[in-house]
Amino acid sequence: MEDALVMPNNDFWIKDLNLAPKGTSELDTAMIEMVGLERAVEYFRDKRPLEGARITGCVTVTKETGIFIRALKTLGAKVRWCSDNRYAINDAVSATLATEGIPIFGVANQSEEEYYKCMQYAMRFLDEQKRYIGPTQIIDDGADLTSYLVRYAPSYFDSVIGITEQTTCGINEVKRIITSSDQPPTAIININDAFAKKNFDNYYGVRESLIYALQKAIGLQFSGKNFIVYGYGPVGKGCLEAIKALGGHGFVVETDILKAVEAHMNGFIIVSRKEALSIGQVFLTATGCVNVISKEEILQMQDGAILCNIGHGNSEFDYLGILNSQVISKRQVNTHVMELCLSSMKRVFILCQGALVNMIAGPGNPPMVMSMTFISHLLAQMDIFNNPSKYSEPKIYECGEDFSRKVMRFVFPKIANKLYDLNEEQKLYLNFPEDLTEEDHFL
Repeated sequence: MEDALVMPNNDFWIKDLNLAPKGTSELDTAMIEMVGLERAVEYFRDKRPLEGARITGCVTVTKETGIFIRALKTLGAKVRWCSDNRYAINDAVSATLATEGIPIFGVANQSEEEYYKCMQYAMRFLDEQKRYIGPTQIIDDGADLTSYLVRYAPSYFDSVIGITEQTTCGINEVKRIITSSDQPPTAIININDAFAKKNFDNYYGVRESLIYALQKAIGLQFSGKNFIVYGYGPVGKGCLEAIKALGGHGFVVETDILKAVEAHMNGFIIVSRKEALSIGQVFLTATGCVNVISKEEILQMQDGAILCNIGHGNSEFDYLGILNSQVISKRQVNTHVMELCLSSMKRVFILCQGALVNMIAGPGNPPMVMSMTFISHLLAQMDIFNNPSKYSEPKIYECGEDFSRKVMRFVFPKIANKLYDLNEEQKLYLNFPEDLTEEDHFL
């Protein structure tokens, strides 16, 4: 970890403190579209509902994440942070947060060893006697930190009362942990499937960030091209809507008959994995799974095929397998594009080494939808800390629609004020619950 800035008596590991002014500007820009999170912070500021909480975060450091980290600190939490994505860290934002006294660890394109070191540093709080203690709560993405602790440092869970997890693959990983050990190590709050996350961040977010990323990375013309999208979940749906809006032809590879039929009824063509290889020009994985496209399938693609991932991690297609066994030559076209020559007649282009194209070639999802995800985390983290008895059983807890309604009232207060109020007769007919007070709405 020698290449980044390490200074005695400073509790951070970043690239360069001199990047802080740039990070401040980016954070100020993000705040323009994150007023919902700002409203939530102002609503709770005087109560400081996270006073005494120790929160470790393992979510990619972006300008939006930076605003969220500030919010946690403002509401009383002690925060330590690392990134679940070792490629896409915003070094400028990290520098700003470090100057604000926030322990933050990681640099863009860090090694795997550094990635895990940063997790270890982010877990180490100090008690009043200057002894190391663990966090009371964790905020995770992809269950990266959760699975690391399960494997290598399970004793940390002695102090953890709850974890909020924001991705499909993270929830799937927790379910695998449950399968192997009968139960998760602590309470897991499923932020990913909350309405405000799944239907906004996952769908509307990628619908815009995909376009920016592909055009920046490779100058891609969408119109007229055949896009093969693997997975018709909210992320895949958002990608396909963007493709269709720009005149591209959307094809779907699925494992679930329900999702496949939904895609079909929405005007997209369902193809088998074999059919996809003969017609696809751009291949996009959006599954949260591994090895969705094998190296053998990559060998069968057309000359000039483009492969990218917007699901999770960098293992949704077998980039390393093809790179290590089948390449005649390779060429780094630009920062984000690798050309692999598979034969004298065939090239494929790999974007961002198979990692998240919208996070690396682009800035990630827009700030407004990210604020919905982070407000969801914030409300759940406050509830965990203030009502731990609700989460005493180690299992996955779901966020109901009322939870997401609270989020939306912060983000869209003008719309909330225009909603039609049912009269007593209508409430009785619909068996509608008693009105909640404003206080009930938010905690």
